[in-house]
Amino acid sequence: MTELNSREYTSGMSSLIPKVIVIGLLAAVSPVSLMVLIAVMLRKKPLRNAFFFLIGYTIMLLIIGLVFGLVLHAGGSGKKSKLDSYVDVGLGALCLRLIPLSFRKRKKPAKEEPGALSPPRAIITGAVVMSVNISTVMAYLVGVHTITRANLPTGDDLVAWVILTLFALLSMLIPIVMDVAFPRTAARVLKATRAWLIKYNQWVGGAVLLLFGVILLFQGIKALV
Repeated sequence: MTELNSREYTSGMSSLIPKVIVIGLLAAVSPVSLMVLIAVMLRKKPLRNAFFFLIGYTIMLLIIGLVFGLVLHAGGSGKKSKLDSYVDVGLGALCLRLIPLSFRKRKKPAKEEPGALSPPRAIITGAVVMSVNISTVMAYLVGVHTITRANLPTGDDLVAWVILTLFALLSMLIPIVMDVAFPRTAARVLKATRAWLIKYNQWVGGAVLLLFGVILLFQGIKALV
């Protein structure tokens, strides 16, 4: 029996990881966050600014995931009930409902100030940006639900959660790596990237929400019918 359970957990983990990676990559599609990160990096001491910004951003992401995961576990996610299907429907409907919000008119970004951000201010900025980052938050919640519904041991849940988080942060690491590897050309490339994101960020975020909304509603309703 123990060997059978071990095989089931191994199989469950091997099928879970690819799903978590894909969801994490979609969560990483975060145009608004990238715009703010680039603006932070165009000030003095870009790497220090980015480092503390990323700390605040990551902490808020982990808090959101932890709270949602605990709620799902407490509600019986992964058990033989219809809870997970209702969660799918709820998350899918919320994704579609939030699409108009992603297209709301925003004020034009202010010009970059020359001074560096203090570490506390950079951390707070990162946390605030994460908390209002609709597409990434929704994708991350889908990833957390995918983990809890797999009903694996706590250790496997933690591994999957770490993988989900790392892939969700992937796009935020690219500007930092670029600044380290190509310090002379990074500013020019980042400015061009930010200009493109300012123009198309709403469409990118809306597409991510639409994708998750349709898939989750279909998956949830199919399981309930």
